[in-house]
Amino acid sequence: MTDKELSIKAFAKINLFLHVLGKNERGYHLLDSLFVFSDIGDDIVLSRNDNEKIIITADGEFGYDVPTDDGNLAVKAAKAFGIEKGLNIRLTKNVPVSSGIGGGSADAAAVIRGLIEMYGLQLSADEITNKAADIGADVPACVYSKSCRIAGIGEKIEPFPVNDKFKIILVNPLRKIMTKDIFGIGVKNFSEKADIDKNNLLASLKNTRNDLVEPASQLVPEIKNIVKALNETDGCALAGMSGSGATCFALYDNDADLKSAEAELRRRYKNYWIKTGNVL
Repeated sequence: MTDKELSIKAFAKINLFLHVLGKNERGYHLLDSLFVFSDIGDDIVLSRNDNEKIIITADGEFGYDVPTDDGNLAVKAAKAFGIEKGLNIRLTKNVPVSSGIGGGSADAAAVIRGLIEMYGLQLSADEITNKAADIGADVPACVYSKSCRIAGIGEKIEPFPVNDKFKIILVNPLRKIMTKDIFGIGVKNFSEKADIDKNNLLASLKNTRNDLVEPASQLVPEIKNIVKALNETDGCALAGMSGSGATCFALYDNDADLKSAEAELRRRYKNYWIKTGNVL
């Protein structure tokens, strides 16, 4: 256990593909996806206090958009792991809310990782996964924060090392999309599980898709134009929409192509959120 401040990064989650395979008996959509994580993300600082409650504060570019009450997933994460009081959570919100890159889930996961260290919690991997899954479907994978293949409703996680050291750019038109609204519109045609060759990753990914692009584009038509613009940048290895949108991504092999793409996209999309970083 430590009384010192603890700083944790909440790594953005990116779906390199997302296939919707069908629904389970409870009506939840069954997914097949490959998650990678980026050093782009929110920053969290945990510290102890003498209060009889958890105190959460938010700052940063999107801090104004973050609930600072028990409804925040970061607070729910603390309580799920047995911490009901005596904790400060300072969240610097660097990524847009409801943007398809796991912001709230990543924040909750970062708090979980921090609490395990801060309080010396002795939990098995299964216990951590089960508690995290009760907070949100993406939270277990975000606790792991390494590239992984996702199945079920998001709770089945299989490590999937991505050896290429990709550079990444994220572009969001500053339009929120709620996942429930996407599935409210619905996916017209379910997909098969993707055939991904670890030794020929990019070629395999070219034969995949994100099945949520169509419903997301009904809500935010800019998405398809952003993906097209990303695909047209020099050196783009792969481009698409992450999660339920509206954040779109592109991968590059080197800094030169990444910087060139960033300059071009900033000229084209002056009022969009654009960030560059590395795939972990």
